[in-house]
Parts: sequence; structure tokens; C-alpha cells
Amino acid sequence: MGEIKSTLDLAMEKTRNMTFTREEQERRSAEETRVLARALASRYLEEKIELRELEKKVAPSEELRKGAAAELIRALSLDAVPERLFSGLARLLGDRAVEAHKRTSDLFQRYADELKTLAAGLAGAARDELAHAGISGPAVRLNPEASKAWREQRIEIREKYDVTLRGIVEEVISLI
Repeated sequence: MGEIKSTLDLAMEKTRNMTFTREEQERRSAEETRVLARALASRYLEEKIELRELEKKVAPSEELRKGAAAELIRALSLDAVPERLFSGLARLLGDRAVEAHKRTSDLFQRYADELKTLAAGLAGAARDELAHAGISGPAVRLNPEASKAWREQRIEIREKYDVTLRGIVEEVISLI
């Protein structure tokens, strides 16, 4: 009596002699490199691996090094000072990272300055409003960042700087 085969066994028998075309192999290899580069960059940024380990893992492949550098650049955000990110870029890209660091540092500084100016303006307006209502003195502490105007204007400012940051990111990636 014949042997009963599972669906997996039948599929394996039919595909045993099939191979990938050269184009499929290249596409598959490029995708594996992208996934590995993204994973390494994420692990580095999450402080799960150190810079030396990142360098060691990307050393065998120029494409992997470039991919990891591109993923680090894509991780740039206005939310945090990215010193760890720039340390990684400097090691992976060398001199090419210097210009990216300078341009983004300038952008981050302008963003922070504009937010400080906004906060000072809102605090001044709130102080004037309170003074007009007869409330003043050293015990009055203002928190302009809790106001609706702060949230609305901050979103507008952030959107403006995000567009600029994304442009820098894409420009730097194209140079890798």
C-alpha cells in the first residue's frame, strides 16, 4: 500500500529542482541586506549593541554599511538630540557625516530657538492678561506649554522643520 504524504511533502517534491533566477537571487539578497541593515541600526539606536559591534557586523559588506548608515539617517527626528546617531554615522560614513551633522545641528538649534521664542511670547501675553485682571507677583508661575495656543503653534512650527529635515535626510541618503 502506498505511503500517504503531507501537503508539505508533496510541495517539496514538486519544487525540489526549482532554482531562483539570477534576478530573483539579487532581489532577495538586496532585501535581506536592507532588513539586516534596518535591524542593526535599530539595535544600535536602542543601545542594544555598541558602536564597535555595529562596525564589526557591517564590515563584510559595503552595501550593508551603506544601508545601516541610511537607516540611521532616516531615524533623525526633532524629538531628541541624536548624538548617538551621529557617532554611528561618523564611524560608518567618515567625512560625509560631518556635513549632515552640521546641517541638522543648525536646523535643531533654529527649531529650539523658535520654540523658546514662542514660549516667551505666550508667557508675556499671559502675564499681561493676568496683570490686566489684577493678578501679579512672584508667586505667579506661567506654563505657556500647557496652553492650546502653544500646542497649535508648535505643530505648525514642527511641520515646517520636519519638511526641511526630511529634505536633508533624502539629500544625505542620495550621497551615500
